[in-house]
Amino acid sequence: INDDMGFLQLKKFITETKLTDRIIFTGFIERNLLPPLLMNSAVLVLARPDNIQSRGGFPTKLGEYLATSRPVIVTAVGDIPDYIIDGFNGFLTQPGSIESFASRLSYVLANYDEASEVGKRGRQLAEKEFEAGVQAKCIHEFILGLKSMIN
Repeated sequence: INDDMGFLQLKKFITETKLTDRIIFTGFIERNLLPPLLMNSAVLVLARPDNIQSRGGFPTKLGEYLATSRPVIVTAVGDIPDYIIDGFNGFLTQPGSIESFASRLSYVLANYDEASEVGKRGRQLAEKEFEAGVQAKCIHEFILGLKSMIN
């Protein structure tokens, strides 16, 4: 939430629903402290809006989330559904639907053993598709293809 009023409303809602012990606003986190925080999370969530920016690719943050082996819940926008198979290597939600997101989060928490297996398959996806060596090979092949087109 970008605006102060929205943030204040969210904090008020969290207090009123007695979720203050489960939801922590950390503010800025130093880069070196982020990996342990992600690794100690039960679930990682990424709610992306259905807009031009989100339709234009795959968020690098999602690759980082998948690499943790934790269950990941993400909105089905852009290239995300090209990689995430709902209930297999991640959990997809409908863009703009609070109900869809809440339902998936409730499901993951209620079925955590199953969700943990999904998280492990998410890590396999990250290793197969997004690992630096894999991407370097793709870039190398792309450049060789360009070179052959020029010659």
